Amino acid sequence: MLRRSPGGRTRVDAGPGSVDSPSVPPTIVTTVPARYFPFTHDAGRFTMTAGLSPLTSDRFGNGDADGRLLQFDRRHREYVAAKNRAAGHGSSDSGEIDAGCSRATRRAAHGLLVDSLRQQGAADALTPGTRTLADLVMLVQEDLAIVERGDTDAESRLSYMHVSLPSRWSPLTKAGRSFAQVHRPVPMQLDGERYIADVIQRGARRQRFVWGLQFDSELDQHPRRHPPARFDPRRGIWLRVERQVLVGLPAVGAMLFLIRPYVTPMRLVVLDATRRRLLLSALRSMTDAQRRYKGLQRDFGTIVDHLQRLSPGR
Repeated sequence: MLRRSPGGRTRVDAGPGSVDSPSVPPTIVTTVPARYFPFTHDAGRFTMTAGLSPLTSDRFGNGDADGRLLQFDRRHREYVAAKNRAAGHGSSDSGEIDAGCSRATRRAAHGLLVDSLRQQGAADALTPGTRTLADLVMLVQEDLAIVERGDTDAESRLSYMHVSLPSRWSPLTKAGRSFAQVHRPVPMQLDGERYIADVIQRGARRQRFVWGLQFDSELDQHPRRHPPARFDPRRGIWLRVERQVLVGLPAVGAMLFLIRPYVTPMRLVVLDATRRRLLLSALRSMTDAQRRYKGLQRDFGTIVDHLQRLSPGR
């Protein structure tokens, strides 16, 4: 049974006219945001696989940020504001959704986030106002989901979600479901349960990336709060990349799933000629099913033509 907690409506004041939240030290929110271009890792092929890699520093050219569970940067205020807008929308699909997550798992997840904040010099953020898991999620730039799997369970279950900035999907339709049910609309071949069990049992820390295109700069792409924009060459194209961090919690038979979107104007993506070539190659390699899933089928040819003509700075 789904339960909405009052913590799901937590708000964080980012401070009018400031670049940081008063509860997060300014020194850790002035960093340039990390940049990820997953299509360059796959030699210009569009893939929908697990693609798990170790959580290690500078793996993708972003220094220590690549090895962190949580990334604070100078866009922190923008992310917090977007989360607050989603919470203020008032739907049952905004903020915390508890689908029977155990108390022990919530405590373990809360402790992990607290430890990460302390390690990054953000201990000042741990005030009485960050007592709950929902409070912490509203403070950081990542969203959070928790997968639980008991010793005798054949399937994992998505038992907790606090997702304010989804990529064209509704958290309410996923909560409480198994991995197979959650990914049924996704055109991919993947033994997800094996990967989940392995991450949990090993207490592993892994990251993966998914990407697509969007036609506005909104972080929140919830299909009801923000219906998908149609391609318009006058408005432009943005690359949307999700960094997904998986952390096994073997003591409670669970996995923490952190999700953060990065939205980059296409004019910055194509500054590098090799990057542009690999992006076009990856798009052309998509199957029809993948193009439909990513919302590109209708205008695909026009989009590719636009990207071929696009010059840096436009």
